Amino acid sequence: MSDLFISYASEDRVRAKQLAEALGRHGWTIWWDREIPFGKSFDQVIEEQITEARCLIVLWSVHSVASDWVKNEAREGKARGVLIPVLIEETRIPLEFRHVQTANLVGWDPTMLHPEFASCYGSSNNCWVGRRSVNRAPFSPLLLRQTKPS
Repeated sequence: MSDLFISYASEDRVRAKQLAEALGRHGWTIWWDREIPFGKSFDQVIEEQITEARCLIVLWSVHSVASDWVKNEAREGKARGVLIPVLIEETRIPLEFRHVQTANLVGWDPTMLHPEFASCYGSSNNCWVGRRSVNRAPFSPLLLRQTKPS
């Protein structure tokens, strides 16, 4: 079971990877669709991972707002109360998600401290509360500096 599931449009793969690596350095286990085993049905694996993830992070961009897959994944995270929306590009978020507080990582440089990234990290901690005790390291800007741009 992964702590975090990242939902994104395939055109945003680089940003998804950067976020996954940055959160992974803080001790989170991340699942994203680069890990579908050969011979498995991707929709079945994705559904299993969404169901098991403690939080679902959706990356909103001009591409993801047009993706039925991303909207369906976000809808499931919202229904479970574990959705963390993240804006990675200026766009109009789908209507049903506009009232959900969204982290703004537009222009985020994974090698630099960004207040919204720290908030996203804190929101991930909140998803964990009540599900299982865990000793997560507090947010550390030093871990961001270990990022190598892709």
